[in-house]
Amino acid sequence: MNKTVTIELAGEELKVRFRYDAKLITDLKEEVSSYLRRWDRDGLVWYLHPSCGRRLMRILKRNQYTINCSLEATKALESYVVLASNESTGYIAPVRARATPVKYTRKIELETE
Repeated sequence: MNKTVTIELAGEELKVRFRYDAKLITDLKEEVSSYLRRWDRDGLVWYLHPSCGRRLMRILKRNQYTINCSLEATKALESYVVLASNESTGYIAPVRARATPVKYTRKIELETE
């Protein structure tokens, strides 16, 4: 069975659509806080805050889903995965996502004193 999820940007939320899968729904409810997700019964879609994108990707990967993600949704997801690099070591590490949206950025430089 081909398991595919479609992710689009709807306003400031991610619109996540997939065929009914009880395991995936259980994982979403267990791993994504209720204030970061909502179910639209009429549209049969989930709406998630972009800051939980990393968790969503882990859940989808674990459940072996193919992901179709729009460019706008990808940018919204990346805005919460901010990378910091240290010029002296060349080390790149993820920085904890902020509660409020940040400007679309792939990498920020760390200031050293």
